[in-house]
Amino acid sequence: MGKEVLGGVITKPAAEYVFTESQASLGDGAEIDSGWMDTETWDKYQLEVDSDQILTLTISSATGAGGTGIVSVLPTIPPQAVYSISVPPRRRYVRYQLQNLTGGPVTNCAMSIKATYGSSDKQTVIPLSFAPADVSQAALVAAVGKGRRPDGAYINTPADGILMEYTTPILAAGSVTLGPFDTEGFKSIEMYIATDQVSDTNGIVVAYTSNPNAVTPTYYPGQTFTFGPDAVSSGFVAKRFAPVLSGFKITFTNGGFAQGSLYFALRVKNSQAEPTSVSVENDINATQGTVLSRAVIAAKNDIGTYGNIMRGARGGHRVSIYEHEAETPIKPLNALSGNATSVGSGTATRIASAAPAGTKSIEIQADPDNTKIVYLGFNSGVNSGNAPLALNAGDARVYEVDGTPQFWAIAASGSQAVRWTYIGES
Repeated sequence: MGKEVLGGVITKPAAEYVFTESQASLGDGAEIDSGWMDTETWDKYQLEVDSDQILTLTISSATGAGGTGIVSVLPTIPPQAVYSISVPPRRRYVRYQLQNLTGGPVTNCAMSIKATYGSSDKQTVIPLSFAPADVSQAALVAAVGKGRRPDGAYINTPADGILMEYTTPILAAGSVTLGPFDTEGFKSIEMYIATDQVSDTNGIVVAYTSNPNAVTPTYYPGQTFTFGPDAVSSGFVAKRFAPVLSGFKITFTNGGFAQGSLYFALRVKNSQAEPTSVSVENDINATQGTVLSRAVIAAKNDIGTYGNIMRGARGGHRVSIYEHEAETPIKPLNALSGNATSVGSGTATRIASAAPAGTKSIEIQADPDNTKIVYLGFNSGVNSGNAPLALNAGDARVYEVDGTPQFWAIAASGSQAVRWTYIGES
């Protein structure tokens, strides 16, 4: 392949295949090698690979014949009918080696290289699945990126911007529906409303659809908002929510008075605003940003069902008798019973020891007719010297109990009466 000279002018032939080879069976470790090719007269060349297995391609370029100043890159060639790479030469000499490293033979392998002369198109063209490398050509361009959706379609990368503006005031109890809007590729929707009248309760309704570009989209329920008295006082309300499905429409239903003015705008963004994050060890102070949020607290009951915790009439969490544990003494303590006995001065007598089931407390009284002090303690060794409590005639004390009570009494002298009452649940 040489140059043709006519009248001192160098001419270049049309595009031609400078290398082509096919193998009905390429053994493990074998390769198809183009050898070193001189690209001095090439403007562009195209590589085509035909294979039914994953192969390894070594692309080498060099400044001198035979591989002087060699640079190589090894991309993986996926199995497909024809794999094409169209690039301008980077260095004068190039070499392609298609290698079988699969561990077994590969059938029907082919590699071809076509050189183009005099082409004005210098742009590098490679398949989307080809990974660029340091030796890849790159052009300085302004471009719109495309992304592949799950349905297989490619769409342009969307940009932030105003999706809709509506400024016609709405009559009393009137409504307007705007959309559908296609939100594919966006991460957040900002809604801004400025008007002088409240909306209907939950009068701003979002409905989502998976087919916003259909003639008659199918809609599903979404968020609801209210432009309430606080919003009227401040003059506006701003909301942000994430897109759902592929698109949405929005309906604004006005309250009972006609609006004097209205500005209703929707903006879509590629980025999602994130709340302020700090370590749990950090102090919170007035200089830190904050996110205004509302939350509903849910909890699981004894049978495993989750539900919202209710709100009481005065604004706090509702706490009633039904939420207390069974042993909490919320029920009226109207089960009463009791007894009396005489205690002497020699040995302490145990009293109130046979409490009925459900007893919560015991009232112990020294009989009003006693003539001497009764000493009360909590073990059989109680006496006038160590007793924690001395009851004069008519004195009484109440003690809460759990289980079998431990009370002993002893008289200062003679025989004195002690009475007690068991207090418990009915």
